[in-house]
Parts: sequence; structure tokens; C-alpha cells
Amino acid sequence: LAENDRHQHEMALVLEERSDEQDTIRHQIETTKQKITQFKHAIETFDAMASETQKLQQKLTDLESVRSEENMRHALEIHRMKKEMLELRQQIEDTFRKSLMDTDRIMKQNAFDALTDESKTALLANAKLKEELAIQDMGTKNL
Repeated sequence: LAENDRHQHEMALVLEERSDEQDTIRHQIETTKQKITQFKHAIETFDAMASETQKLQQKLTDLESVRSEENMRHALEIHRMKKEMLELRQQIEDTFRKSLMDTDRIMKQNAFDALTDESKTALLANAKLKEELAIQDMGTKNL
């Protein structure tokens, strides 16, 4: 009987050890399942972030393209405006130069018209003398 009790006692210890091992294994299985669930959630989160990052990267690329196009359009517009300003400036300068020459011609004509006949004759004679002197000077230089 004592042997039977000892044998039952050993069997109870073995069963208790086995039960403890099974509890440990169940606990490890539950812990592993929780970790798997956490990893799946982390993967889903990572995938969502990767997808969002890709969308944001594409949006950034699109915005940089638009900015580049705007910069090019702006540079072309500035070039066009500077060219137009230069042309307008040249037109204004030409107009101003023509106005000055017209004003000078009119003022000389008015001044000549205001002279007396004797002064006009003297002025014309003086101009002829200057022309003759210039011709003589050229002739002297050529000799």
C-alpha cells in the first residue's frame, strides 16, 4: 500500500508538473498570439504610413513641377517685359530726338525769318565765305 501511495503521489506530482508545463505553454501561446497581433497591427500601421508617404511624395513632386513651370513662366514674362521696356525706351528716345531736331530746325527758321534782309544777306555771304575757306583749306592740304 505504501508503494501504491508513493506511486500515486509520484503520479500526482507528474500530473501537476505536466499541468504546470501546459499552463506555461498556454501562457506562451497567448503571449505569442498577442505579439503576433501587435506585429500585424504594426505592419498595418507601417503600410498605411508608407502609402501616405508615397502619396505625399507624389504631391510634393507635383508641386515642385508646378513651381518649376511657374518659375519658367515668370522668367519668360520678365524677359518679355524687359524687352518691351527696351523697345519703348528706344521709341521714346527716337521721338524725343526727332522732336529736338524739329524744334531746333523751327527755332533756326524763326530766327532766320526774324532777321532783317541785310542781316540775311550778310549771313548768307558769311556762309559762302566759310565754304570757300574750307575748300581752299582742303586744296592746301592736298598740295
